Amino acid sequence: ERIKLLSLVADSPVWVSTTGPVNTCSDLDWPRALASHLWYLTHPLSSVGDALHEFELAWRGTGPHGPYCSAPAPAYLGDQGAIGQPALATDLRYQLLRLYCDRSTAIEQLVDPSSHTGDRLDSRLGWLVARVVEVLGYRHMADHARDRMHRDTASQAERVGLWQWAV
Repeated sequence: ERIKLLSLVADSPVWVSTTGPVNTCSDLDWPRALASHLWYLTHPLSSVGDALHEFELAWRGTGPHGPYCSAPAPAYLGDQGAIGQPALATDLRYQLLRLYCDRSTAIEQLVDPSSHTGDRLDSRLGWLVARVVEVLGYRHMADHARDRMHRDTASQAERVGLWQWAV
């Protein structure tokens, strides 16, 4: 564990030692791996976008060290975001960070229920996030996707007996 810590502080995510490679992010979930990139593995004057880019290279495996971080998978998927394995869905928190760093990030993926829950019919949080990011000035969601989101949320309200909220 000390070698991992020293490797992390030395700005080396994967250290090749005589006993084999030492991966500093092997036991970390994706938020902690992203934090280690932000705090230790990028330049001190780097932006959040730079750290996010380095983290993306790390979990996709397109960087010089190959894949050494877990993918940003939602918590309900369990081990789906293991190192070297693509996740079936991308976590809402990661997508919000990407939207912060790159305004052209698709909002349709952000409001997809698979980004935060295993229930594909639960559109409550997606609708709320879409409303908040729209108020913040992100209005590049396609009209058909916005209509579908509103229709799904209204349908969910009707199913639980709150038809007056669905109007």
